[in-house]
Amino acid sequence: MSVGVSYTLAGENERAKKVFSDFIENHPEHPQGYFFMAGMYAESITLSHDWSGMANFEKYADLTIKKANKLIKLNKKDPTGYFYLGNIHGYYGLLHGQMQNFFKAFISSVKTVKNLKKSLELNKELYDSYYGLGTIYYYASKKHIESGGMVGWVVKKFITEGRDMRAEALEMLKKAVAGKGITADFAQSVLMWIAISEGRDDDAKTIGMRMSKKYPLDKRPRWGLGRIALLQAECGNAGRHFDKIVQMINRENLPPKSFPEVQNAVEISRVCLEINSLNPKELKTSIKRLRNKIRKDKIVWLEYSNAEDVKKHWFFMLDSFESCSDKRKDTPDYFCENYRKDWKSGF
Repeated sequence: MSVGVSYTLAGENERAKKVFSDFIENHPEHPQGYFFMAGMYAESITLSHDWSGMANFEKYADLTIKKANKLIKLNKKDPTGYFYLGNIHGYYGLLHGQMQNFFKAFISSVKTVKNLKKSLELNKELYDSYYGLGTIYYYASKKHIESGGMVGWVVKKFITEGRDMRAEALEMLKKAVAGKGITADFAQSVLMWIAISEGRDDDAKTIGMRMSKKYPLDKRPRWGLGRIALLQAECGNAGRHFDKIVQMINRENLPPKSFPEVQNAVEISRVCLEINSLNPKELKTSIKRLRNKIRKDKIVWLEYSNAEDVKKHWFFMLDSFESCSDKRKDTPDYFCENYRKDWKSGF
């Protein structure tokens, strides 16, 4: 299964399908093959933004649930069924979240927590369970703290056990990495996003470099590295990372309009890099166009769990560009450089 997962993360879906199909053929009553086949379709949807694979995902996800429930019925002391039930509902939650079906995503998250907790009660060394639990606990805690109100209360009551579980969630994710199980690389990826959201750029960069080297066709670590470079005002470096993603999109014959966040990131990097060579009027026009595009593009697919942070950072950057543009307009020989210091201190 770890070989099949490596193929999935490397974008080699046909080879992954072969691995999982062979397993299903030899073990038709076990949920494992169905689960990883469903996971391959879920990962493909996330990376390509092509929802045509949803029917296949649901087919294998429902078979996973059926086989897992059968295992539980046969032996309630075996953690295997609970493990696959928890993780397949986690994938459902991921996709519902991307489709903005937040009620369904919430229900799936509750089912994920319930089943993964049960699997760990039966076997505390089932390290792959820590990945799903850690991910949900971290982002659910972040949600109920930042949202407040009824949404925060519901999440706090039904998912995070009435408290902020972010510290425990980080330890769970680190356990998943240390356990070197099938989900170790997925846990690494989540730790990168968390490090970016918490302002630990160097930690995030270390993970991003490791993951992009291991999976050069995975857009997500490359996106993370571009984001970090922009946050550190390394505009040229950011542009190179985002251009790599554009090359991946073109190589896979995917429609560029399906990745609006990448186009926005490329443009922000370009403006940042050329801020002193663009005339003030052209600079103002670019800033206005980018603001409108970012407001319109509500989802940041490659970093959906931190979409609001991404947009907040980008608007801050555009404000910095605009301030610099005003100074250049009033003082034609003004050189934009100090804004980078303000930029870094602003996050």
